Parts: sequence; C-alpha cells; structure tokens
Amino acid sequence: ATFLRPVQTSGQFRFVDTEEATALFPAVYDAVRRRTPGALDRCETTWRWGMAYDAEYMRAGSGPKTMAVLEVDGKPRAYAIYRIKADWEPRGPKNAMRVLELNGIDPEDEQAMWQWLFRVDLVASVKGHRQPVPHPLMLQLTEPRRLGLQVNDEMWLRKIGRASCRE
Repeated sequence: ATFLRPVQTSGQFRFVDTEEATALFPAVYDAVRRRTPGALDRCETTWRWGMAYDAEYMRAGSGPKTMAVLEVDGKPRAYAIYRIKADWEPRGPKNAMRVLELNGIDPEDEQAMWQWLFRVDLVASVKGHRQPVPHPLMLQLTEPRRLGLQVNDEMWLRKIGRASCRE
C-alpha cells in the first residue's frame, strides 16, 4: 500500500501484552468513541476478556492476537489488535493479516498505525474487521481500489439508558 501523503510520527511503536493493552487502549478508544455516533462504552472486563483475551478456540487457524501501540511522549495515540495466518507457497510467503481493531486519537495517528501494519514483513494481504464506512484509507492510498472494500450488513442494537459492566 502506498499512501498519497505519508505521515511522519515522532512516536514509538511497540508490542504490548494483555495487561498493558488493558491499561493503554481504553484512552484511545474513548477518544474515538466520543466522536463516533453509536459507539459503545467498554469497561475493564470488556477489554480484558473481550478485546485482549486470546483463547486457542478463537484463532480459527490463525496465530495469536498481536497487540501494538503507538506512543508519543509516553502517551498512547493509536493501537491495533491483529492476527496473522501463516501460509507459504513454493514461491514464498502468502501470510494474511486480519486486523481485528485499529483506532487512533486523530487521523494522523490512525494513518501512522496503518502505515506501520502495512510494513509488517512477509504479509501478503491485510484484512480489516470492524472498520468505518467509508473507510479513511479510501482517501489516503494512491490505489484505493486495491483495498477491495466490502461492506457486509449486520444489525447493531444499542440499549437506551446506562448499561453496567459487571466486574
């Protein structure tokens, strides 16, 4: 993927474990949630046992969840949760990355995280899950048709009133 206007970041990308993800990712998600109509609150239990949890049965033939964060001046600005499914052919790697969630506090941070993911070595394809439509990458890439964007219908319901997390 080639970006029309690549962003430069003074931040640092690093991998995190479940504990760090549960501590760092909610701040980024909440910033995105506040500007996204219909986005839901997530409590610590949802982060730990829903987003960061990685049981073997959830993998469906892919590798373990990988969680990465972009930090600028020690503060989280973007994160990604993804899996890589290993696949090799006689001519080389055909590994597929499935991005389960990617969020950034602002468009530049989000683009920086996508740029970082697109540079992961030995990955032939990247698929996104739970992404906005229209996707911001449609305006950021030199060849947006290569995204192969597909939109699937789903029904999302939002309970009116205050939902509680049982911790």
